[in-house]
Amino acid sequence: MARIGILVDKMRKLLTFFLTTILALSLVCFLTFVGIYTLVDPNQLKSPLEKWASQKLERKVMIEGPLAWRLNPHLLIEANSLVVANPSPFMGEFLRVKKANVAVSLWSLVQFKLALDLKLEEVALNLEQTGNTHSNWKDLIPSFYPLPFDKNLRITLNSLKIENGCLRFEDMMNFQKFTLINFQFSADKLFQGALGKATPILLAFNLQDGKEKIMANVDLKADWRLNRNLRQVDIQNITLQATLRDHLPSLLRGEIAVYDFANTIAFNGKIDANQIDLSPYLSFFNQSSLAGLSKIKSLRTEFKYQDPWLDVASLNILFEDSGFLEGHFKIEPEKHINLVRMQGEITGKGLKINRSTTANLNTVVRMKEGILDFSPYEIYLNKGHHAGSFQIDMRDKTPKWSLTHQGYNFDIDDLTSLFGYSTLMTGQAKATLSLSSEGSDFKSIRNHLSGDITVQGVEGKVEGSDLVYLLEHTQATVKGLIDSITEKRPLNVVDTLTQELAEWGEQAKAGTNLLTPFEQLEAHLTFNKGIVSYSHINVVHPLYQLEGQGTLDFVNEVVDCVFKASLKDPSIEASTEMLTALNATPLTIQVKGPLDNPIVRPNLEIYAQTAFKAIQKNHSDKGIDKGLEKLFILP
Repeated sequence: MARIGILVDKMRKLLTFFLTTILALSLVCFLTFVGIYTLVDPNQLKSPLEKWASQKLERKVMIEGPLAWRLNPHLLIEANSLVVANPSPFMGEFLRVKKANVAVSLWSLVQFKLALDLKLEEVALNLEQTGNTHSNWKDLIPSFYPLPFDKNLRITLNSLKIENGCLRFEDMMNFQKFTLINFQFSADKLFQGALGKATPILLAFNLQDGKEKIMANVDLKADWRLNRNLRQVDIQNITLQATLRDHLPSLLRGEIAVYDFANTIAFNGKIDANQIDLSPYLSFFNQSSLAGLSKIKSLRTEFKYQDPWLDVASLNILFEDSGFLEGHFKIEPEKHINLVRMQGEITGKGLKINRSTTANLNTVVRMKEGILDFSPYEIYLNKGHHAGSFQIDMRDKTPKWSLTHQGYNFDIDDLTSLFGYSTLMTGQAKATLSLSSEGSDFKSIRNHLSGDITVQGVEGKVEGSDLVYLLEHTQATVKGLIDSITEKRPLNVVDTLTQELAEWGEQAKAGTNLLTPFEQLEAHLTFNKGIVSYSHINVVHPLYQLEGQGTLDFVNEVVDCVFKASLKDPSIEASTEMLTALNATPLTIQVKGPLDNPIVRPNLEIYAQTAFKAIQKNHSDKGIDKGLEKLFILP
């Protein structure tokens, strides 16, 4: 019992010692805080702080407002109107902070460390760039190296918060400008992250374009930790929610490792993304026919960055309704222009371009000296094979486009459906294209098209009209007029011809219930700055033949074409002279007017005149001659 009493007494003394020590330390800390708060004027620190920060950042730093102590509940120092100037030759301010609070954690002092909590309010950061290597921020990166990898970490940043920030970026060479507004950032327990324990960070902002329109809302959550053994920062459990303007939100997940701080930043990582809406970028095509490619179900990529290369080792894109894309590429900045060099390969399988057609593709991707080159590329559809090369020259403000393409045994509908004309023409075809243009949108590119297209088609049809019926109807009308005159029967020529023209007009509006089949089709089109010249169009069928030429003006959106059509086997009964004349003389058809509503008008005057001349030899009656002349007075 005596021994137990002695042991209890010693424990009581030891506990009293510890409690006394903790109380004394707390009292010392409290008296220290009270002494600092009441006796030390923080404005005495303004000049030394400005001098130290200016030397560290190598640019002028000013604290325009007063410094003050605050208890909330920790002791903190508050600075108002903190300004960092831009380096020469940039003008204005690089950074302005309306209010900055720096607090000291009491618990860190008990651990004989100094952990600071930094809070910045109404931050305005202006980033400017005038070239690939000339900017107002890149000289600051070495100021933050080396990071504190030592195990002691006696002084560290415990938390950082930014409220109501605004980050402006402007590329004065390429006339690009965007702004992050409502910028919020929060990172707590940085002390633990520096010791290798995962700690969260939060980031949110609205992306604004140069015209001050909101482009996207972004929210990011992640965990980070310092891996001192590998000398890298691990950013894990990344979750990014991005909502583009008027489109579905996109969800991104992944992880990144940042390393090699002593020289320059390098990192590698992998990212998964879901529900990405591509419809704003498919405006060149008919979006209903590309609906299967307009929404990405999932995107996965693995990448590595080591100055100056970004190596995307794998990229896999799975679309919601059809197929996938996969590829790999490397990107490096160009030395003399503000663009990048790139080289890689992209493969696609099962890509749906309309309800019944899928495509497989393979292409090599290169970019050098501002020219993006897809050469060679190959595309396999349900039917047919396409190959060629495609370049985009982005060295100037307005991009320039160039396409060399050959298609073999493909379905014409597969291509026309991309631009919303899925019922215009069907059939098998082969084509050769050599086109160039410039512009940033579909209309501008179309209006600057130059080059040539040659098309050969077989066993197809053109929907929207029945040419054979119209030719037969016109022959019957002309025959009826001439028979009425020669037999001296009463008739109204103007009404008859007006009705015939109305028949052509009604078919032009009838839609897809009518069709004209063909066995062979040949066409050569020449483009010159948005104006298409049809120098040769020839359509062959056992019942008819059609030839034509003309122009299609995309700039003024008008068409002016002339076709000549003739029946090979007329179904009407007529005299040998008239039938021979009608077969020998094609009906001239003019298509003229706005692209969206052209007027289709046959030239009945020449057609009727041909029949008149054929029978004029067998009739000498002047009354008949005057009657036939009425055929030339068209409505």
